[in-house]
Amino acid sequence: MTTEFKPPLNRLRILQINLNKSHKAHLDLINGPLSKGWDIILIQEPYITPFSHIRTPNGFKQISPQDRLLDNSDPTCSVIWAHRKISSNTWKVMNIPGNNNISAIQIHTWDGQLNIFNVYNDCMHSRTLTKLKQFIQEKRHQILPSNRDMLLWGGDFN
Repeated sequence: MTTEFKPPLNRLRILQINLNKSHKAHLDLINGPLSKGWDIILIQEPYITPFSHIRTPNGFKQISPQDRLLDNSDPTCSVIWAHRKISSNTWKVMNIPGNNNISAIQIHTWDGQLNIFNVYNDCMHSRTLTKLKQFIQEKRHQILPSNRDMLLWGGDFN
């Protein structure tokens, strides 16, 4: 049995969208053609079912904040969907503890690492941006170990 080696990506198609907690918008995205042409989808304010579930389209893997299901946690306002055609050997989740407004992944590409941060920033405070800044400062040697590595912020910054 041979294992096919899949090289890292050399192109990514990324969609960023705020669903404003709308059930209809969430279902339209999952069931419509919009989800078909993207490699990474950054969702802010997804619809959360009464059972605390966030639906994800077929063919995608959901990346949610680490603290999402903790008791007394804030609602999840940031989710990333990564298409399953992107080999899971080429990316990993970056967990930012104590926050449900940031989800993040690190993807290894031909040119280096691409760190994608999906941010929902509540207009009532700046705790989310403070948490993101702190995380990047603490992990800068893992996030940007060389001058070829990149950061991408997407989201709703109100």
